[in-house]
Amino acid sequence: MTRLKTRKKNTSRRKTLQMTALLLALAILMGGAFAWRDTNQHKTNEFAGGGARYELRLIEEFQEVDDWDVGQPPIDKKVRVHNVGDPLRGYKEAYARIQIKEYMEISSITEIETPHRYMINPETGRFYTYPSRGAAMAEWPEHEVSATSLTDSVTGDSGFMVRTQAGDKHGQYGKRVVIGYTAGTAVSVMPGVTRAVNPDHQVHPNGECDYSVHDFLDPLSTEAIHEYVKWHLNGADYEDRVEILSEWDEDDLEPGEYWLVDDVTGEGWVYWMQAIPAKDQTADFMKAVSLIQLPDGAFYYAVHVEMEGLSFDELEGSGWHSAVVGVLAGNQGPQPGYVGENRIGWQYVGTEDTYGLYSSSLPCVGKPKILVFVVDFLNDPRTGVPWWNLSVSDIEKNFFDLSRINDPVEIPFGHPVDYYSLRDFYYRSSYGKLDITGDVVAYTSQKIRSEYTNAYEIIDEVMEIAGAEDALDWSQYDSNGTGHADGVYIALRNQTPFPSSIFVTQPVLKHLRAGIRISRVAFLHGVGIQSDVFGAAHETCHMLGLPDVYAGAFLNPNGTGANITMDGSLGDLPGIMKYIYNWIEPMHIDTVGETRVALASISKTPQCVVIHPRGDKDNLHWFVVEYITRVNNDFRSPVRLTTGGLRIWRSSMVPVFFTGDFFNYNSPYEYIESVHHPGVRNHFFYPGDSFTPFTALNSYYPLDFQNHSSTRSRTVTAWADSGIYLENIAIEDREACFTVAIRED
Repeated sequence: MTRLKTRKKNTSRRKTLQMTALLLALAILMGGAFAWRDTNQHKTNEFAGGGARYELRLIEEFQEVDDWDVGQPPIDKKVRVHNVGDPLRGYKEAYARIQIKEYMEISSITEIETPHRYMINPETGRFYTYPSRGAAMAEWPEHEVSATSLTDSVTGDSGFMVRTQAGDKHGQYGKRVVIGYTAGTAVSVMPGVTRAVNPDHQVHPNGECDYSVHDFLDPLSTEAIHEYVKWHLNGADYEDRVEILSEWDEDDLEPGEYWLVDDVTGEGWVYWMQAIPAKDQTADFMKAVSLIQLPDGAFYYAVHVEMEGLSFDELEGSGWHSAVVGVLAGNQGPQPGYVGENRIGWQYVGTEDTYGLYSSSLPCVGKPKILVFVVDFLNDPRTGVPWWNLSVSDIEKNFFDLSRINDPVEIPFGHPVDYYSLRDFYYRSSYGKLDITGDVVAYTSQKIRSEYTNAYEIIDEVMEIAGAEDALDWSQYDSNGTGHADGVYIALRNQTPFPSSIFVTQPVLKHLRAGIRISRVAFLHGVGIQSDVFGAAHETCHMLGLPDVYAGAFLNPNGTGANITMDGSLGDLPGIMKYIYNWIEPMHIDTVGETRVALASISKTPQCVVIHPRGDKDNLHWFVVEYITRVNNDFRSPVRLTTGGLRIWRSSMVPVFFTGDFFNYNSPYEYIESVHHPGVRNHFFYPGDSFTPFTALNSYYPLDFQNHSSTRSRTVTAWADSGIYLENIAIEDREACFTVAIRED
């Protein structure tokens, strides 16, 4: 399960955490003194109602949403805090609280009517209308007809209308046509508060900072504004990620990944109850907003969000609620180290020996330790069932067996095992740089199978009972010291009683064990029926931090055209993914002219080539070449058995991935696909073949690269502009040689 996020670089040397609220897209308004450790930010979002009673418009700086009305689905708006500091520049974890202020004014609306009344159809209650004045006069020769076409703003009736007169059988009084509206003087619904006029968003405070604080003294929000507007908080309002201070004994408060609403003091602050590591974020506080009652007039509604950020050293004496400070100050999490960059420019998180893409992801290098809960339902039969093929011990081997790592992978088609083990797959794929170890814990559910309705019920139950803090030593499952568990897997031996795929949860969960955050959980089922190392390998790639690329995924609706694990087929990870995980250091070709290349098989050797169009090293529309043979995880590749072959990838990399402004589960590529014939998977290049800018192979990859505001690389307007030729392919002694020519003609 993926979740898109953005990362924005902080150019000051101070924690600068941003809050947004209630609108779809607005300018960022920042204020406060930018110093090393403390800053404030604020942002205002505005709603406005149009002059027409039933034509409400959600207004914001960049986009309009028309016809917002009562009964419509809630409008998504997520409020969270990101810690975007660059750890290599000294940024560390931070603490945040937010405060929400509101303003609303309503103007009375007066209808503008015609001076004359016009005839109504008694059967429909609508005006008689005609396409021309002559047509109306022909039917009503004794009546006056409007001089021009009229449109009724209430019903939408439009055309020439017939004026009523005394004695009409349809009612001599008729009805006046509403041709418009006029708004009266706006009146604030919050006594003593006025609307900020042309506030200067470059300074803090400004007039919007004087809006009324939402004090949460009544969690049901009976204030005047909330007669009209409802906020949807995380979950079903106050659920899971939002707690209320008045409902807790202050001595019982604990740190965790949740928001704590101060509904006691009247100050209205909402606290994130643990440190936010660099390159991490809070859960959403607010999810959406609804209009629940139509104001009786035109209206203006503004929401102003203020955020305060502190370092650990500044908690004491900060003025934050004493109970919150006591919890946070007594629970400083582990401080992860940060290792250097590879050529790709990504900054890995962890220790020198074990590190990953993010603090919450499964480490991609080193020897992480995961925890696997093998779950049986309460009413699952234990013995004598023909579909119970795999015991807990068998499942443990499917995860962690490494006894055959020095053997060739020789698993015949039709065999129930797809790979030797999850550990074996990634050890081979990473050339020994990733060795996934772990423990298996057997668990029997508290309810019978049919009583569960979704995967999260099972996950929460397992974590609360088998995964309780006093049941396990959770410290051993954070191998890179980031404060996040390396990985938790919930593996059902039986199938689920509800429709469900296997998946990885979103990067923020509520479970905290002995200071270790359980940030991602892989949910698998049917693992006792048959081996599914492939499924576990696929989900583990998500745990490591990369998204799907199969048909239907957002990156490419038609898939990559290659048999690889992340495209839903048996096969290894491609070189570009191995590059991101720091398992491989490609050769880069970024100069005009000819380059002779020799590659060993990527199936067993960490080698591939990245070619930059036009020889521009900053161009992120990459061509990646790898040599595939039928060994290791590529043992079932459809490449020629005797020689192997070249596979060429086209990939548009996301520019922000190279800046560190990048959050978990965003894709490092905007598009990725192998070069292949239309409708045919797995195209390989062999001796005698060649690739040119005019090679007509891909049916799905766009012929153009469309530039956008975030792209820092030079736009390639057509494939012919790449200037890349790959020729003179020779394969001898399990080595592929070829010539790459980058030409300017």
